Amino acid sequence: MPDVVHEQLNKLVRLYTIIGGMPEAIAVYRESGSLRDVERIKSSIIETFILDFNRYKGKTDTVLLRKVFESLPAQLGKKVIYSHINPNVRAHEVSSAIEQLNLAKVLTRVFHSSANGIPLAAEKNERYYKPLHLDIGLCLTQLGLNPVETEIPRI
Repeated sequence: MPDVVHEQLNKLVRLYTIIGGMPEAIAVYRESGSLRDVERIKSSIIETFILDFNRYKGKTDTVLLRKVFESLPAQLGKKVIYSHINPNVRAHEVSSAIEQLNLAKVLTRVFHSSANGIPLAAEKNERYYKPLHLDIGLCLTQLGLNPVETEIPRI
């Protein structure tokens, strides 16, 4: 692959990582080219998610749901250990909150598999999993990584 093409693809991947895949964030970037505007939109989307947690009252502790949601970016790529999310809450309650977020498609669980054959799910171990965030751009915003100063040329 020519270096020029490789550089351009790297810029596009970097830009996607910053903006993410939420349609409103993409539309705002296409219209204004402003990463500040994109950050405002992503923060608004995150706040909307948090406000929507009230719909789960009765099924799950909404304070715990918020705690799990806010800890999600720090859990990426790691095996979930419930006591790392909230050591003062029983594992079953944290598991229930994670399941609610999974059902809401805010996170996806990737299960461990020995991968000794096909299909991989045949050896899936549901006790061990890693969470994946809904959107990489929202994840960066939740982590407080402010890409506004990042130099990304308009494409």
